[in-house]
Amino acid sequence: RMPKARQVLVSGTFSSWTPRPLSRRHQRWETELYLTPGRYEYNFIVDGKIRPDPLQPILGTKGSVLIVR
Repeated sequence: RMPKARQVLVSGTFSSWTPRPLSRRHQRWETELYLTPGRYEYNFIVDGKIRPDPLQPILGTKGSVLIVR
C-alpha cells in the first residue's frame, strides 16, 4: 500500500525493466497491465528506491514473481 510514498513505479520483465508509473487512488497505488500468460519478475520503485512487492515473496533472480495463467 505504501501510503506515505510520493511516487511509486513498477518495473519488470513485462516492460524490459523500464519503470512505469502507478497512480494513487483511494489510498492505494494502481496501474493496469495487459499481460499474456507466463512468468514475470518485477519490483516497485518507491521514492527512488527499489523495493520488492511486500505481498509477494522474492522468488526470482531480480525480484518478486507474478504468474499469469
